[in-house]
Amino acid sequence: MPSTEWFSALGPVLLVLALLGLTLYALKRVSASAKSYAGQNFKVTPLHSFGPKQQLAIIEIRGEQILLGVTQTSITRIARWTEPPQIANDQLADQ
Repeated sequence: MPSTEWFSALGPVLLVLALLGLTLYALKRVSASAKSYAGQNFKVTPLHSFGPKQQLAIIEIRGEQILLGVTQTSITRIARWTEPPQIANDQLADQ
């Protein structure tokens, strides 16, 4: 009879290990799908924060830059450039 007690005690341990393995596998799949966006060619650069949930940001995607106004409830495109704006030294000296 001691061998059946051993098997009855081992059953819940094996069940917990199997559930742990399934959970780790599911987490790996979810994190892999979230990382698929990281491989795309875009970059977010925050410029200035006007408050806890209001800021300006530049998004660079496919060689294009987009200036966005971001608030808690909306995202608004303010400007768009195909090439980054160039500021000459003369313009800096005038300011």
